[in-house]
Amino acid sequence: GEVTFHVSQSRLEAKNLHGQVLGHPFTAEGSFEETNGAFRLGVNFPGLKLGPEYPPLLMAIAPAADVLERIAPRGVMDVAIHLAGGKGLPLHVSGTVSCKDARLRFAPFPYPVDHINGQVAFDEKEVHFENVRAMAGESPVVIDGTAGTSGKSPAIHFTITSKDAMFDDRIGACLPPKYQQIWQNVRVRGHGAFVCTVTHTAESPEAPRIDVALSLLDASGYIRD
Repeated sequence: GEVTFHVSQSRLEAKNLHGQVLGHPFTAEGSFEETNGAFRLGVNFPGLKLGPEYPPLLMAIAPAADVLERIAPRGVMDVAIHLAGGKGLPLHVSGTVSCKDARLRFAPFPYPVDHINGQVAFDEKEVHFENVRAMAGESPVVIDGTAGTSGKSPAIHFTITSKDAMFDDRIGACLPPKYQQIWQNVRVRGHGAFVCTVTHTAESPEAPRIDVALSLLDASGYIRD
């Protein structure tokens, strides 16, 4: 790669650096200014295969490690990490994970979410999902929203939407406990649409709230009393 020294400005700049770290190919660029200690560093890991054990380099960056532990990604992804800071300034970490037929875990959601394609952005506070497409069981879904990355009990607000969902007992598991017995008594099976919203207030001791709106399109069931 290329490293440029700006002596008059006490500035060091690096461009188009590339190589391997711990067996993973990377590209990088960044800069450092001696006068105020300001720096920025961008590192890209193209085609990075994640899981079940994550590269120590990613786990050494606290926000990135927190994201990995919360959503447990598996599969091939392009990972970009950006670091910035300076004298007397907090370290700012951000980045993106571009999923290519990957798999993530959403603990409050009963379906495995796999075949994920799209970009997930993160910083030291939140993970951002925008129009990320995936499969939840047999159902195509779209994921939007945010999930916190700080604290043991972070803020969460995201939705998982499907216009062609398979309804079975896994949908019933999304419902609040007081409605689960009703679902079991009706025993709906078939297709439809749903919007599953997961919300949680930061630092709240309560479990995340899950709201599910269902629209039956082609289903059957029976009432058991």
